[in-house]
Amino acid sequence: LALAVFAVLLAAMYVRSAVFYVHPLLLLAGLHIYEATTVSGRPITLITRRRHLTQNARLFAVTVAPAVYAEGRHS
Repeated sequence: LALAVFAVLLAAMYVRSAVFYVHPLLLLAGLHIYEATTVSGRPITLITRRRHLTQNARLFAVTVAPAVYAEGRHS
């Protein structure tokens, strides 16, 4: 029974996510992970609360780790 509940939860998160990467704990926290490209063309991983991003969206992001950025707020 526990395994069935776990499988249903994973399936629901997978269908709900529609993102490049799926991490169940981040998804439960409302965070989505995308593969993005900087203005200079460098590929990065982006963590954001936005559910959908347009192809040419421009975001303000802060560095979390090398090639990993989180969407930040303008000061």
